[in-house]
Amino acid sequence: MGNHRLFFAQASLHAIPELTEEIIHPGALETKSQLVEDLGEIKSQLSKQVARVQELRVKKVEQPGMELPFQDRYCGVSNKDNAN
Repeated sequence: MGNHRLFFAQASLHAIPELTEEIIHPGALETKSQLVEDLGEIKSQLSKQVARVQELRVKKVEQPGMELPFQDRYCGVSNKDNAN
């Protein structure tokens, strides 16, 4: 993304409107499109992960002895540690 700024600065500095129209604008639009797509994927993945965590929390309440798979890796605490 830094290259777009450099190209825009050079195009402005040298007063080359063709460079701005032919390279800068299409590149900026492509970058924007990719960012929007990436953010959509991130949002979708996060929604799935939140739903899964909620599902596991419900299962934990229903089955108190159940070990949640993410606790050891992410929290550093397991249900076994909490039982003592």
